Amino acid sequence: MTIFIGNASVAKRLNASQAFDDTWNTASDLENELEQKRAKSSSSSGISSSATSSSSTGSKDGQWSGWSEWSTCSRTCDGGIMQQIRRCYNKNGCKGESVRYRICNMQPCPEQQDFRAHQCAAYNDVPYDGTLYTWTPHYDYVEPCALTCRGRPAHLHLGDSSSSEAEGVEDPEHYDDHVIVQLSARVQDGTRCRTGSLDMCIQGKCQRVGCDLKIGSTKKIDSCGVCGGDSSSCSQPLYYWETAPTTQCSVTCGGGYKMSQPICRNRVTGVEVADSMCSGPQRPEPSVLLCNTHICPPRWITDDWSPCSRLCGPGYRERMVVCAEENNGIKTTTMKKRFKLSSMNS
Repeated sequence: MTIFIGNASVAKRLNASQAFDDTWNTASDLENELEQKRAKSSSSSGISSSATSSSSTGSKDGQWSGWSEWSTCSRTCDGGIMQQIRRCYNKNGCKGESVRYRICNMQPCPEQQDFRAHQCAAYNDVPYDGTLYTWTPHYDYVEPCALTCRGRPAHLHLGDSSSSEAEGVEDPEHYDDHVIVQLSARVQDGTRCRTGSLDMCIQGKCQRVGCDLKIGSTKKIDSCGVCGGDSSSCSQPLYYWETAPTTQCSVTCGGGYKMSQPICRNRVTGVEVADSMCSGPQRPEPSVLLCNTHICPPRWITDDWSPCSRLCGPGYRERMVVCAEENNGIKTTTMKKRFKLSSMNS
């Protein structure tokens, strides 16, 4: 039985250390970091921090301070976030944003691992309700930037080296005895909102990211592989949609069904790529596919033994035995036999 726990406060019982790349849980954390950088820069140049502060607080309209330096990147690889902040010195408020972001360190990580899976796995060694769980991502499409994880009791996970769980992918065949828990109200900055997407979670909110890697951009890869193109620069699209199964077949023979969903592939390399690389209007709908349509081997089907033919003395019991084949849910009888069993009632 799968149990969903949506309250983020339960994760506080875990007290797990978040051993991730540098990030900022609050605006004051970011301000402290930037203040330290300003102080270090000022001391090395022989300028007092107060002079530096006063020189950066003014702006054209006298309301906003100047923008701070860019913070350190929240991740060292695979896409993180840098931030700048500014202060409003108008008691009635200022127009505009006090913080702005940009993407950084987009180079691939040396060891491929899903960043969300890494955050879930950080809780593997911390008991939850007295039990150790192995945590993998559970994608909550209502709250994509919350750290929601699926936990499987560790003692059930031992010896199970299935590639799906090792890569942080949900395995629909093993949903029993799992719990789904929101371990944190938000994931780390730079976490993708969903698989196959460039959109990123920033301060707990999903932000659109275009193929030009700019936050808020709506640019997409056209069918020729050109960012922001109109698919007119090539005769054959570089990226194409392919339908791939996502579940096991419902039966092993005789005709069953399995679900499929579209994935985007590179026509040259055959590698699966982000969905945004393929044409959105041409994306096929998820579908149901036939599978294992071969005929099942014949098998014997037996009835129960009948009551004894006599209440006392020699008698017999009998039952029907049928050899049957099944195809597409229809059983076909190929042979019937009636067997008798002698019985002695006293």
